[in-house]
Amino acid sequence: MILFKGKTNDLETLFPPILKLDGQICVRNGISVRSKFMIGIYDIALYLGEMTEDAETAITSRYAKQLRMVSRRNIKGSLLESAFKDGIRANSSAEEYQKIASVIDDVFGELFKTNTIKEGAMFTIEFSPEHGVRLNYDEVGDLPYIKEEGFDQAILRAWLGDNPISLEMKKDLLGQH
Repeated sequence: MILFKGKTNDLETLFPPILKLDGQICVRNGISVRSKFMIGIYDIALYLGEMTEDAETAITSRYAKQLRMVSRRNIKGSLLESAFKDGIRANSSAEEYQKIASVIDDVFGELFKTNTIKEGAMFTIEFSPEHGVRLNYDEVGDLPYIKEEGFDQAILRAWLGDNPISLEMKKDLLGQH
């Protein structure tokens, strides 16, 4: 499902204010753009069961949540995979990362096995208290749920932890602007 073409997009249209996940209503907590060298890479929204400006609450709460991202340009899958892994590693202790390293390698390897993430493609990371974490990318579809302990929080910490992928993006996702 390609959501938009061109260089401009309406974030409000890409990311509706409410989603139903795992039988629960989730609200859009914040929207941001991942940029590097002033070039937009992907748009991202965080959906939570309850809005919060507190990162730890967003990370550890036991309700359904979702990170929804839309690519602003064609991106090498390996670059995105590497960036996500770096974000997880930067916000995990060596011991925490080691516990989930093989799962991270398997999941992100499968998700980004395509050489190029196409402009306008959507990928999501869904967090279900009942089922675990499920990733989806348009080109691959839904991957199986992952129940590995700590995996859900490790992923969220990449964007919301003490060493986020981008501090501005963290603030946006937490509605702090």
